[in-house]
Formats: sequence, C-alpha cells, structure tokens
Amino acid sequence: MNNTNYREVQRIDPIWILGTFAFINILNYLAFMYLDVRNNDVFYPTYSMFILLLLAYLLIRLETIYTTDGIQYRLFPFHRKFRTLNWRDLHQIEIVKIRPIRDFGGWGIRKNKGNTAFTAQGNMTLSVTEIKSGRKIFIGIKHKEKTEQFLLANGILSHG
Repeated sequence: MNNTNYREVQRIDPIWILGTFAFINILNYLAFMYLDVRNNDVFYPTYSMFILLLLAYLLIRLETIYTTDGIQYRLFPFHRKFRTLNWRDLHQIEIVKIRPIRDFGGWGIRKNKGNTAFTAQGNMTLSVTEIKSGRKIFIGIKHKEKTEQFLLANGILSHG
C-alpha cells in the first residue's frame, strides 16, 4: 500500500435494488389480483419509477481519498467536487461502528444532533471532530483494516 494515498469507493448495497424491484412487483401483483387492474395504467408508472431508482442507485457512490494531509470525499452525484478535511483541523480521529438506520435514519448524507454522516453501505465509519466548530463528521469505510493500516502508518490514528 502506498503510504501517501489510499482510495476507497463505496456503492449502494445491491440488496436495496433487489428489494425495490421485489416491492414494485408485489404492488403490481396486488393491483392485478385484488384491485382488478387489467390495463397498463399501473404497470408503466411503477416500472418507470423502478428504472429511475435503479439509475440513482447505480450512480450514487462515496469516494474517499486519504492522504498524509487530510481526507477528500464526495458522495456523487450530490457532491460534484471533492470536499477536503485537513488533519491539522481535526481531532478525535477514530474508526467507529454506527447503526446507520437508528443513528442517522439510513445511508447517504444524513444529519443527527449536529453530526453529519456520509455513507453508502455498511456500518463502519471514520469519525472526526472539527477543531473550530466541534462538529462530528462520519465518513463511511468499506475496508476497515486497510483504512486503519494507512492511518496508523502515517501517524494519524494512534494505537489503542
């Protein structure tokens, strides 16, 4: 691993795509069987909605670049440019496990009690606190061990 940079890319968990497709099929089945809908007035809008959701799921990704100077991150397509947090402007840097649904109401860009989370999947995050504002930011981690290894090797994260 290069000690000057480490990059991760997270995408939405495919289970959400399958779950959405199953939900839409169940709605269509119920409309067909119990509401006696026999035309395409229900089917086309629901499948159109699925295609739009599928495109959104496929586009959304959390990109994180760890460098010796700081973290660059973006949750595309909501952030077109990377946002940067410099290590010197942060304290209390730690890897923590969160409960995305309970703590933040899900994945994506989420706020709760002055804290902000940028997550795409999973429950492991890098938690950092800004020195000036005291605001906590949680950035999703895909590979905990690799991230931890990079942060330890560069003296950003202390052992323990």
